[in-house]
Amino acid sequence: MVDKVPARDNVKKLTATNRVAVLAVYTGARTADMERFDRFHARTELIFADRYPDCEIPPRVRYKIAGLLGTFVCVLKRDYEILEINEPLFLRAYPRILVALAAANIRGLFAKKPEIVSYAIENADVYRLLHRRSVIAGPFYCAVARAVGRYILSNTERMAFGTQDALDNYMRAFGNAMSGSKVRVFEFLQPPYTGPRPSGDRSGVVFVGALEGRKGLRRLMRIWPTVSLNTGTCLSIVGSGEMEQDVARWSADRTDVSIMGQRSKQEIDALLSRAKVVVMLSQSEGFWKEQVGLPILEGLAHGCEIVTTSDTGLAAWLSQRGHAVLHADQPDADFVAALTYAVTREDRHETIRSTLPLKDGRLEAARWMWFG
Repeated sequence: MVDKVPARDNVKKLTATNRVAVLAVYTGARTADMERFDRFHARTELIFADRYPDCEIPPRVRYKIAGLLGTFVCVLKRDYEILEINEPLFLRAYPRILVALAAANIRGLFAKKPEIVSYAIENADVYRLLHRRSVIAGPFYCAVARAVGRYILSNTERMAFGTQDALDNYMRAFGNAMSGSKVRVFEFLQPPYTGPRPSGDRSGVVFVGALEGRKGLRRLMRIWPTVSLNTGTCLSIVGSGEMEQDVARWSADRTDVSIMGQRSKQEIDALLSRAKVVVMLSQSEGFWKEQVGLPILEGLAHGCEIVTTSDTGLAAWLSQRGHAVLHADQPDADFVAALTYAVTREDRHETIRSTLPLKDGRLEAARWMWFG
C-alpha cells in the first residue's frame, strides 16, 4: 500500500537554474529509491506523488511531490538530459508516464529532447490478466493498455531489467516492439553484507515483509508447527500489515515464534546476520506477482538459505544455486520438507555470500541508464 506524503514534509523546490543530469518521474517512492538518489544526489532529482509509509527521505535528495499537472510543468521546464519513467508494464503508472512523455516531447520542440530510460522488473502477464477481468470489457481494456504500453516503449531508448524473467516477460508482451530500445539485464542482487557479523552457528528462520496473504503467511502459519517439531528452531516475523491480528492470535501460545513488528534496517541486518533461513512463500494475487522480494536480497547478502516460490523473478537464479524454490500450488508437505531441509542442512553461509556480485545490481543498472 502506498500512502500520501504528509503536507508537512519539507519539499525541496526544483528551480530552473539548478541543472541536473537525470530527472526521474515515479508514481511512488520507496526507501531503496531514496538510497539510490542519495548516492547520486549531485546529478539527480526525483518527482513522485506518493511514498511508502516506511520511506525516509535523506536530506541530500532533491525531490518534488507533484500531481499530474505539477509533473507536466516540471518535466517541461526543468533543465536535464535523461528522463527516467516507470516501466511500460506498470499499468497504474500510465497516466503519470503519459503526462511526462507529453511534456518531454513538447520540450523537444524548442530544446534538446531528453533521452527516455526505464527500469523494469515486472514478471506478471498483466495484459492477459486484464483481458480476463471481464468477458465483455476485458478485451477492450487489454487492447487499449497494450497500445499505451507500445507507445511508451516506442519512446523509451534504454531499458535496464532487474531479472531475466522480466526481460522474457517483456519479449512475450511486446515482441518486435522491443527492438527499438537498447536493453540490458542487471541481476537485482546486492553484494555481501560488510557490517558486523557475530561468530558461531547460524540458527532460526526469519520472515520479513508485509503481513499479507499474498506473501504466503497463511501457508507459513499452517506448516510451521510441523517444521518446528522437526527442527526445534524458532521463527521470527518482522513487519506489519493487514494480517497483524491473525498472526498475533496464532502465535500467542507459541514459544517458538517471535513477533517483532516493524524494525529498522540496522535491526533487520542484526537479525539476519544470526539467521539460517529466510522464508518468503509469495503467491500471485490479482495483478500482483512477486517481482524480486527485497527480503530475499537481504537474506542472500547475509548468507541465508532461501525458501521461496517460483513467483519471484529470481527463481531460476536461486534454484541454480541450491536454494529451495517451489511452485505455489505444491502441497504443504513439500514446503514442510523444503523448510526442514534448509534449517537442518550443513551451514553454507560463506558459500552463499560468494555467489553474489561485488557491486549492487540496481545501482549498476542506474549508472548504465543515467550515465552510459
